[in-house]
Order: sequence, then C-alpha cells, then structure tokens
Amino acid sequence: MREQRKEPRGEPRSTQEEELPLVDGQTCDDSPTDHVAAEGTPPISQGMVAGCGEAGALKADKRSFELSTCISSGGTYESANKYVSAIYRHLQIAIADELAEYKIGSGQYIFLLTIAEREGITQKVLSEELLIDKTTTAKAISKLEAEGYVKRIASPEDQRCNQLYLTEDGYKVVPKVKERLRKLMSIGRQGISDEEYNLLINLLKRVLTNVHAMVMNRGGA
Repeated sequence: MREQRKEPRGEPRSTQEEELPLVDGQTCDDSPTDHVAAEGTPPISQGMVAGCGEAGALKADKRSFELSTCISSGGTYESANKYVSAIYRHLQIAIADELAEYKIGSGQYIFLLTIAEREGITQKVLSEELLIDKTTTAKAISKLEAEGYVKRIASPEDQRCNQLYLTEDGYKVVPKVKERLRKLMSIGRQGISDEEYNLLINLLKRVLTNVHAMVMNRGGA
C-alpha cells in the first residue's frame, strides 16, 4: 500500500490563493468596467475602484505602494503614481460614504456639478470636457436622471441631440454635495498652504496634459 506523504510540521498551508492586484478598469469580481476618471486612468477610472468597495480598494492600494520607485536614465526617482492612485481610491471611499444618503455615487458627482455650472451642455461635450469616455458618461447621466437630479431636453437646433439640465431636486442637492466635498478637501489640505496647494494643482494639470497627449497619440482616446 502506498504511503501517504505527510506535510512538514510548522505553519499550516493556506488554502486561499494569493490575491492578484487589481488592474485599471477592473472590478473586484474580475469583470471589466467602463469607469474611468481621465482617459484610461482609473479614473482613476477612473478607485475604491468602481464596484470594489473599501476592502478591494485598500488591497489595491497595498499593491500600488509596492511599486515605490521607477528607473530613469539618470538613476531612480520615486513614482507619483502610487500617491495619485492611493489618494484617488481613499477619496472615492470617503465620497461614496458622504453622498450615500443622496444616492449619488462617487463616479457621478462630477457630472452633476459640471451640469450645474454648464446647464444646457450636451452629453458629448460633457464627456469631452471631463476626459471621460462616452459609455461611462451615458451611464452616469442615466443614473442621475433615474434619481431625479438631471433631465435631458432635445436641442432646438438639433432634435437628435439632448441638452442636460438640473431638475428642482438637482438644484436642491447640489449645494449639499458641494458642502460635503468641501469638508473632505479641507481634511486633505491640512498642513498645506494655499501656495503649495496651487502649485500641486498646476503640476497635476501638467502631468494630465502630458499623459492625455500620449494616449491621444497612441489612438487610445
């Protein structure tokens, strides 16, 4: 009779497979997602990654922090990607929690606020200005419309084209959303002067311009 091989003593072997890191555009259930924040970033992705919840987002953060340096021709430099990714994910978690009572997702508030500033904007222009793909934009608008915050009205110039406006409930909820977001941003800005914050924003805009041009040149937009 064949002798059964015994496992060496010590720590028991885990029956759970090692979790793989989330990739951009992927949810916790390994299904593809259209959620992006700025041309293929997930959003950044376009965090919390859309549909992941807090646990999945923090696991993704842990993987992100393992990639701490990048190699350049001049030596090594610390990557900004891990910080941008981690900040985005943590803010998505916080924003989703803050706006839950209004049934506005962390991936939808940016559309609501932009429409509030640019009433009459078309869905196509909205997508282009936010650097978010048309599919994600359409889903976000449909959700806001279903919650009664946004309405579509056919353009007088072109009946095939819809313009976006706030509803009465939309007008009421926008100030509340802005106040919740201001509270979160004030926490994030602790210990940072106005001058430092403005410099940060300008540098991030420059990085976005660079990576957006790269994506456009590759035909990925």
